[in-house]
Amino acid sequence: GLAALPLLGAILNFVSLPIHWLLILILALVFPVYKLIKEKFSALTTTPKIDLHQVLVLIFFGIILVTMVKGSFMYPWFEDTDPYSHATATRMIATLHTFSKPVDMYVTHYAEPYPQGMPIVMGILHQIEPRISTTLKFFNAFIVSISILFFYYFTKLFTKNAKIAVYATGLYATLPSAHSHFIYSQSYGLTLFFPALYALLLVKNNKWWILPSAIAI
Repeated sequence: GLAALPLLGAILNFVSLPIHWLLILILALVFPVYKLIKEKFSALTTTPKIDLHQVLVLIFFGIILVTMVKGSFMYPWFEDTDPYSHATATRMIATLHTFSKPVDMYVTHYAEPYPQGMPIVMGILHQIEPRISTTLKFFNAFIVSISILFFYYFTKLFTKNAKIAVYATGLYATLPSAHSHFIYSQSYGLTLFFPALYALLLVKNNKWWILPSAIAI
């Protein structure tokens, strides 16, 4: 879903439909609702199994998320100049519901024709959270932190060993070079790196995994 949002936003923009959170929510619910009805809502009564390894990874995720969110909100400003440009592109998409800016309108060099990946995601979220600083700071920290979960599941599949995966995830969570609270598209790209690799590993079992792997890549 996180990987598909920019693609979905680009498709909506191409067919002149608004990049609006309500429309995207409706489109996102079509398949899950269909599956629930088809399976007679049996998925709602299924209890998910959570083991100790997953609990530890969730703790890693929580610690990094709290640390990054707290650090970002210690001051009212953004870091450096790039986040302000991202904020401008985000505000335009959230307000106009498109990333095709008027020809006589200069927004920022991060607007079109710059690839609109993260601005689409943040623009959708900004329609729900009115404060641009809160939108960018919190959701950037969340996207970066959730890479810890993605990393764990990829490593678990790759090594076929949950203990090794937890140990590797603990190392990954403590690497300063792996995380940053700077609001920049590289953080978003790094997070999608692990779902992409996860999907690629599953292609050998089911060729249809080519589709989600292509979207993530």
